[in-house]
Amino acid sequence: SAPATRVVSLNPVTTELLFALDQGAKVVGRTSWDLFPEAARAVTDVGDGMSPNVEAVLAQRPDLVILYASETNRTAARQLRQAGVATLSFRTDKIADLPRVITPIAAAVGASATGTIVADSVRASLDAVRAAPRPARA
Repeated sequence: SAPATRVVSLNPVTTELLFALDQGAKVVGRTSWDLFPEAARAVTDVGDGMSPNVEAVLAQRPDLVILYASETNRTAARQLRQAGVATLSFRTDKIADLPRVITPIAAAVGASATGTIVADSVRASLDAVRAAPRPARA
C-alpha cells in the first residue's frame, strides 16, 4: 500500500523516531507526553497514549496510528482498524528496542532508506556503549 501521509503517534519513542526519519511533517497527532523534539510540540495533542481517546485520534484524519503495544491499547487499536485506519503497535521500553521498530515504521511512512541510516546509527551507538570499559567499582 501507499506510504502513510497522516500519522498519529501515541508513543513518545515513535514520535521522536518519526522526526529522526525526517517525517515530522506527516505527524498530525501526538500524546501529551511527546515533547521531543521541540517541533513535536507544534503537533496536535490528542491526550494520553494509553487507552487513548479514539474520537480525538480519528479527528486528525490519520491513515496510520502508531500505538504502544499493551493490553490497555488493544481495544483502541481494534476500534481504529474498524474505522479503516491502519495501526502499528510496538513495545519500546529500552533503547535496545529501537533497531527492531525503525525498519517497519520507516517502511510505513515511505522512508526506508533513511530508516536504514537511522537504524545503523542506533546499532553503532549501542555497540559502542556495550564495548566501552565499565568503571571500576570501589
